Amino acid sequence: MRNLESRGYSEYISRVKKLKRPFLIGTVIFSVILICLFLFFKPSRRPNIILILVDALRADHVGAYGYERNTTPVLDRFARENVLFTRAVSASNWTPVSIASMFTGLYATSHGMVPPARDHGTARFLSVRLGQKFDTLAEILKRGRYQTAAVITNSWLKKEFNYVQGFDTYESMVHRTANAVTESAARILTKLQKKKTPFFLYLHYLDPHNPYEPPPPYNRLFQGPLRNGRYSTDIEKKLSLYDGEIRFADMKIGKFFEELRKRNLYEDAFIIVIADHGEQFRERGHQGHGDRLYAEEIHIPLIIKSGESPHEVRETVSNIDIYSTILKAVRLAIPENTPSIPLQDERRLRKRTGVMSESFQAFHYKSIMTVDGKKLIMDFGSPYKPEYLSLPVEKIMTGAKVVGVFDLEKDPLEQTPLNDERLERDLRGRLEKELSWAMSLRKRAQKGKISAKTLEELKSLGYLK
Repeated sequence: MRNLESRGYSEYISRVKKLKRPFLIGTVIFSVILICLFLFFKPSRRPNIILILVDALRADHVGAYGYERNTTPVLDRFARENVLFTRAVSASNWTPVSIASMFTGLYATSHGMVPPARDHGTARFLSVRLGQKFDTLAEILKRGRYQTAAVITNSWLKKEFNYVQGFDTYESMVHRTANAVTESAARILTKLQKKKTPFFLYLHYLDPHNPYEPPPPYNRLFQGPLRNGRYSTDIEKKLSLYDGEIRFADMKIGKFFEELRKRNLYEDAFIIVIADHGEQFRERGHQGHGDRLYAEEIHIPLIIKSGESPHEVRETVSNIDIYSTILKAVRLAIPENTPSIPLQDERRLRKRTGVMSESFQAFHYKSIMTVDGKKLIMDFGSPYKPEYLSLPVEKIMTGAKVVGVFDLEKDPLEQTPLNDERLERDLRGRLEKELSWAMSLRKRAQKGKISAKTLEELKSLGYLK
């Protein structure tokens, strides 16, 4: 009897196990499907965006671009670990125009943020502010639920010029050194981290800008002539101080990176390091910037930490592309009718007509550079007057004179103009096309007055007489 009961119990258990097996298999399959769906569709956290700009930093004074002095050990390492753009150019050769292009994704002809400089009286009464009609980078990010903050040190970016659009926090530290910027950035990070939403932080380091006054020991770090030997003794001294300023700013950027790592913010952040323009040391007879559109004034460093494996991008790109690059990185819609191309989109970069740059101070120049480094510079007459934009583009181009045609692959310093009529015609056509498009997107900047204090600050930076 006991054996029969035992046998019956065993058969019962066996039947139960047979019933449970498909159930367990089904449960496992269902669970795997749920996990896959979660991994595929789960909303990934949007990255924090950090945009670091070093004012007046020309590319060929950065180690990663082949400079002979050890000016940028921090940025050189950053470049080795991330994406280095070897041929990045600025849309203009001075701060207010260049930053407006970076914040709007438009050329100067379109955004019109070209304040008068050089003359004190004209600057005071006929100045302009960045127009309210633009969808600035900070405004779009703010609408996309990003916290937005900036630390600025250049007088051209003060609130009275309206670059503040879209920023929750806008700390103006005019003419302060890199040490103050990094310390302020650390305080702002504490505030930003209290909220769970991602942030956009813009840091503007001024140090390499004239006047060149690096603190000790950076004021004595570099001495003597450079190997190329093409500078006067006076300029060599200025270059040594300029390089000392770069090294000091580089060190403080390194301190900021350390702060990010300490807060566990570095690894997942989307970080861009760039300059607004370069600096001339009498290569064309001028000291400073805002003069012409040769490499020393518009070839800028550009390094991006985006999660991609380290590599170099040799195609020509512009600082206007920062606008769409950041918006694409955070999955926000890029406004239509912008010449700004996301740097993630290599196919579109290779197909673009060219990259335009514009100068409006001592010379009214425009240049176009193709993706493979062919470049045309043209003189549109001086001084620049906004009324010329009411003329047909064909008439504007007819009155312009060719300054030079260059091949930057063979002549990166633009020392030897080419005598190539076919290339010149091709580049003129490309420039006319870009200028015509820029004119069709034109929006007027707002009129504004500069305060007496700001005028004095701009004078100390060499902009006003």
